[in-house]
Amino acid sequence: MQLSFRLPIYHISTLCPLDPVSHRFTDERYTDICQSFEKLKSNQPKIAINVLSIFSGIGSDLLVLKRLGIDIQNCIVVEHDSFAQAVCSAHHKEDVGCYHHISTFEQMEDDLENIMIEKGPFHFIIGGPPCVEFSGANANREGVQSVKGSYMLRFGQLINSVRQFNRDNKVQDPFFFCENVPMRWEDQEHVECEFGISPVLIDALQMSPAKRCRAYYLNLPINELPPLHSAVALSSVHLSDAWMTLPQMYCHLKKETMSYDKALTFMASEARLDDKRMLKVKIDRTSRCDPPLIIDHYSVADRETLLGYPVGYVENVLSQIFDKLEKSFLADDWLTEALDNGWDIEEIQNFGGSKYKFEFNGQGFTLKVGTMDKNKNGDSLYYLNCEQYCKRLLGNGFSIPVVEHLLRPLKELFLTKAYNDTSYRFIWE
Repeated sequence: MQLSFRLPIYHISTLCPLDPVSHRFTDERYTDICQSFEKLKSNQPKIAINVLSIFSGIGSDLLVLKRLGIDIQNCIVVEHDSFAQAVCSAHHKEDVGCYHHISTFEQMEDDLENIMIEKGPFHFIIGGPPCVEFSGANANREGVQSVKGSYMLRFGQLINSVRQFNRDNKVQDPFFFCENVPMRWEDQEHVECEFGISPVLIDALQMSPAKRCRAYYLNLPINELPPLHSAVALSSVHLSDAWMTLPQMYCHLKKETMSYDKALTFMASEARLDDKRMLKVKIDRTSRCDPPLIIDHYSVADRETLLGYPVGYVENVLSQIFDKLEKSFLADDWLTEALDNGWDIEEIQNFGGSKYKFEFNGQGFTLKVGTMDKNKNGDSLYYLNCEQYCKRLLGNGFSIPVVEHLLRPLKELFLTKAYNDTSYRFIWE
């Protein structure tokens, strides 16, 4: 067996070619943000926070707020993917004073005035609109002129609406946080006009063992990033059960020392879930091959830990859902079976809009779920099994250590409380 690949080259000086925090101090708008923050810190008593979470996915934002110990009073969660919402709800619904789910951005947009009156005022707006129309991986991207790309502009317009509502009611302006991929200037200039601030570009490899370069729009002071030669910046991929990255295995077999190795960006598109960028390898002691190696792809658990989630955060929830769906669909009366499996009518309705199919895999039939992405005929572009769907949801998630670092200033303005199961340490610490 031939083990052939090229070692990745990480030049420390190019981990972050331009210090985004130092660079931002030249922006007068950022100076105003810092001054306003200091005034609030001096003059306003701490309160519990009301959160508007848009495109909330698996609840990465709420996980970060809970890890920071922010006391969440009300939370509106806007997410159209039933499986992502199930993960978010499973982990966070019981920990929030009032948790309310809205299925689509359009529903929230149309009813924003009533939502602000009934659930507001909102102190913090956070989300990650779809990035497909900005991503360099999409050769046909159309930017802000497309339907999905326009969500970035509409996100900024929504912030302005909430800001005006708060001012009319003599409440502080909301803080906001928006994540997306770095985009072309012709798109970014339109987005900046809506948000009133330029983005900060940060690659998660400076704070974790996984690469994830993202643009962050936020109106909070930003603490300095870890030094480029710090232990966290030089942290390396660590896989369980004797698995290694290909570069790590190469150095192991050659008896060479490798200072550190970073996982490449986890992505959400079906073609990129398990491509050659996602390979890992380990020695098979029972094999007679030379070298005796087993090759596989990063598992769901690998991706969870490298992105900063606890093991099982996504996989445990989706495994239960897929198991229930499979048993229900194979029964003579699927609705009765679903109810017997402990589902209530609301849960059944949540998954009723998805498309499903069974696919023969050589040993039996595997349930696959159609994604929310549609073709021109309105059919699902991809059908994914449980493992693939987990990887897709994680590919759309946040890098927990980066977002936690950026949101840490909120602790200075809002009440804190202790949450269960959020004090875990990152695997590279």
